Amino acid sequence: EPLLHPRFMDMVSHIKKNKFYCIITTNFCRITEDQMDELIFLEANELIINVSAGTESTYTDTRRVKKTTWNKLLNNLNYISKRKKELNSKFPQIIAKFIMTSSNVHEIGEMIDMAIREGADAIILKRFLEDGVYNSENLKITGEQYNKFKVVLKDKLNQYNFKKFNSYEGK
Repeated sequence: EPLLHPRFMDMVSHIKKNKFYCIITTNFCRITEDQMDELIFLEANELIINVSAGTESTYTDTRRVKKTTWNKLLNNLNYISKRKKELNSKFPQIIAKFIMTSSNVHEIGEMIDMAIREGADAIILKRFLEDGVYNSENLKITGEQYNKFKVVLKDKLNQYNFKKFNSYEGK
């Protein structure tokens, strides 16, 4: 979590002063309103927020955190989206990222709804891939789960009238 570093904002400032593209990947629970305002002011390019849940219960169960953490995430998403609008800023682009596992794939509809409701500029849906680090047998999505996922995804694309959608079926 980059926001744990005491000089995080100094690093972002240095990156932007030197005209580099700045992408921040975070769980977005350790950030303050002042830091969010500064990210907008500095025009950090992308804020990739790993959510990987559509409901409080799945979020708290899979991450083993208190429900206050879920509430903090939603409050932060709401705050930065509103501040960007107030300041007429397109930065940072808010990207909601969801790693699809067997324990959350059933919430694909809720994930997309939440991301749109909270003002995400883009959504990343990534299927969990075995990398040898996790005990992944219980995290892999079954064929049946994936087929249900595709149906709900198609319905959500139609519901929200998405014109652009990229799919990557990498192994």
